[in-house]
Amino acid sequence: MHKRATIKDVALQAGVSIGSVHCALTGKPGVSDETRARIEETARRCNYKPNTIASSLKRKTLKIAAAIPALVGENRYFFSDIWQGVNDYLAEMADYNIDLIQVPFYGDQINNQDMELRALLERTHIDGLISVGYTPVWGLVSLQEYKKRSIPFVIAGSDIPDSGRLCCVRPNYLVVGQTMAELVLRQIGKERAVLMCAGRPQILPHYQVVEGFENYIKDCGAVNPVYKIHAMDDSDIDCSYLVKLLKDQNFAAACSVTARDSVRLAEALKMAGKEKNIFGIGMDVFDENKQALRDGVFDNLVQNNPYKCAFLATKILVNYLLDADKKPLKDVIEVGSEIVFRSNVCMFDSANYRLQM
Repeated sequence: MHKRATIKDVALQAGVSIGSVHCALTGKPGVSDETRARIEETARRCNYKPNTIASSLKRKTLKIAAAIPALVGENRYFFSDIWQGVNDYLAEMADYNIDLIQVPFYGDQINNQDMELRALLERTHIDGLISVGYTPVWGLVSLQEYKKRSIPFVIAGSDIPDSGRLCCVRPNYLVVGQTMAELVLRQIGKERAVLMCAGRPQILPHYQVVEGFENYIKDCGAVNPVYKIHAMDDSDIDCSYLVKLLKDQNFAAACSVTARDSVRLAEALKMAGKEKNIFGIGMDVFDENKQALRDGVFDNLVQNNPYKCAFLATKILVNYLLDADKKPLKDVIEVGSEIVFRSNVCMFDSANYRLQM
């Protein structure tokens, strides 16, 4: 007996995302006419049919909210993959009666995470929530309100252990820092100086990457000076300041622990004329970083797989809402990180690669 084709099979064959397949086969906007035709032909070839059994279950509509930073400005470097992971898993579950309520929020005093989460509770009923752990204290307080109301939620990307979440899906940021340090030491040895864009010290993933980096250097008996530049509050690292440091100091390597500072670091390396002389590592895979890698500004990228974090977090939440016995096996589920080279960055241009991760 042949295995029944799934929406994921169609996406893999057509070379598109699951969300694109869902849009094309349900007549929704979001794909070009050419892509829609290719998906429809692929579905016919695969003999794909929606799961009418699942559709006929007719449980009450599950309302799942996704509270994730809005894709404005530099948020898109990292959080576009978080949004895509949520949307793609729910598209895979299109045969079930699930509504996604998108709750984008901003980092300022208007429409921040706390305000949006509280407003959501006031205006509608939801069955579950997916959010992120890149949050100040007030975000924690609002999430705890969901726990009080017995609304299960899963955290993707970074953890908030005391929030009452069902579980967290994230990379091991200490290991990420150790990986970056090993790459650096292999290239520049155990004495030469390193410039690090170290993110915000109050954000746990940023702090843990730095900690992992410095611990690895110490454990190896290396004495490399690590010159850390922090972004404070809501102000980002100044590119012109990085340029001055790169020109004035004799750095052998430069790296960033965040996606947004990677863009600034790449620009500073070019402006200082140091892109061929300094070993550079950027954080996460998106268009600007891929181009910096192809151009030789960065020698490596570290990919933290935010897409996979969000995809698995959504899957865990949906499974739990459909069957309360399907609790996550672990409190924290770790997603592996990858080292990206110029030779394999082309793989990250493919929707198929991301679907198979």
